Amino acid sequence: MAAPKNDPGIFRRCGCTEIVRDAAGEPVLTATGKPKRRELGTACPKLARNPKHGNWGFQIDVAAPRGSGKERERVRKVGFATKTEAKNARAQIEAKGPRAKDRRVGMTSLSTKDALTNWIGSRRKLRRNTLISYTGHVNNYLVPYLGKIKWRELNADDVNEMFDQIEQENDRIRKSLEVNPRGKRHDNLTKAQEAAGVTRAVRRVAGPATLQRIRATGRKAWNDAFKAEQVSGPNPFALVELPSGAAPKPKLWTADLEARWRKTGIVPQNNMVWTPAHTGRYLDVVADEVAAGNVEEVVYEALDFASYTGVRRGELCGLRWDEDVDLDQAYIDIQVQLVMILGKAEEGPVKSESGRRRIPLDDGMVTHLRRLRKAQTEARLALGAAWVNSGRVFVRVDGSALNPDWLYDAHTRMVKKADLPPVTIHGMRRGAGSMAIAAGKSLKGTSALLGHANERVTEDHYVVVADEMTREIVSANRALIPRKARSQTG
Repeated sequence: MAAPKNDPGIFRRCGCTEIVRDAAGEPVLTATGKPKRRELGTACPKLARNPKHGNWGFQIDVAAPRGSGKERERVRKVGFATKTEAKNARAQIEAKGPRAKDRRVGMTSLSTKDALTNWIGSRRKLRRNTLISYTGHVNNYLVPYLGKIKWRELNADDVNEMFDQIEQENDRIRKSLEVNPRGKRHDNLTKAQEAAGVTRAVRRVAGPATLQRIRATGRKAWNDAFKAEQVSGPNPFALVELPSGAAPKPKLWTADLEARWRKTGIVPQNNMVWTPAHTGRYLDVVADEVAAGNVEEVVYEALDFASYTGVRRGELCGLRWDEDVDLDQAYIDIQVQLVMILGKAEEGPVKSESGRRRIPLDDGMVTHLRRLRKAQTEARLALGAAWVNSGRVFVRVDGSALNPDWLYDAHTRMVKKADLPPVTIHGMRRGAGSMAIAAGKSLKGTSALLGHANERVTEDHYVVVADEMTREIVSANRALIPRKARSQTG
């Protein structure tokens, strides 16, 4: 699109792309066999038809900095919402004079690897877990696939190519897991892997949600570089389309789905939920295994508590006697959680501000927790110096805090022992919320119990399961009522 009249150097462009074709009109293919695409920029026909399409930019020639070997250089920036914003930004460049672009000149030869490494090093105010996540995305994906490309020359085709290669790697991982199914979970990290930010010694398949997070990390890095005048042009990560990372709504393990699973071994989706009968059988089997000495008692104590309160795994492991529990007033406060960082459990804040919540306890729970605390006091006296004073409510036999991954593995073993269809500990949380709604509790009350940001989250992910639970109960009641067979008429 031509520059607007009387405003040379001001232009409007967009990030739309088209397929690149050769002289014969055939699509030019990438190394993975997909059609190569290029940005239309100012030539997009939608710009002429829709005044809101695209964004504004400017370019201006200024005196080059001393030592650059050039007399002048061109400054070009895009991404402004209005023409006025672009003009004002150009005016600021003009007012700064010849040294306005010094920072960007030093970035011309910087590789994506060096740019992202510098970016990670500058993120001092992030939560530790967020920093670990960013570092993992950079070291495991962004640098291996994009690291050699010049940072300022990175484009949407490069990012698309990276995600194509990640999908190819996913296929290889899936095939290797068919041979070594346990390869997908391995927490014994070397020091080199820890330093590199690798979160698992054996990399997992990067699912849709992970791909979305990788893109979000790259997009954030580019946006920060744009604000620092280190790059210009559209954000290449924002131009890439990926499958939605949103999880499907949870499903109940109905009798039909369980029968199909027992016949085929196929789990419909990862976020399945047990019926109340499933949960009861599970807790009974865990209690029996504790009595037989096959599993530590804390497994039953913790998961029994979680099945009724719906607390998250990390919140369960992080619960503290002194700061979070008041048995006289019959409540617990959820304020912290234990999170896994580079294979180690570390205390951190809860997932969100709405996750900070107070959960009332009934008389049975209060009695149970008093008994648990008394047992811990007796164990501490018996062990003496060997007792680890972690201060947590749910602890191992020596008093040490529960490792969330250890609890996950213990739960998985108990599910198999109970011969039940698979459900995660988070699935038990969904079950607690769904049972509350099925029992007639309000959305508002259930949302508060679970620490959701709003009732919409509870409605979207729990009501459908609660309805299925109620339907299962009605079906079970119908089956229990003896009726005389009647012939069909009409």
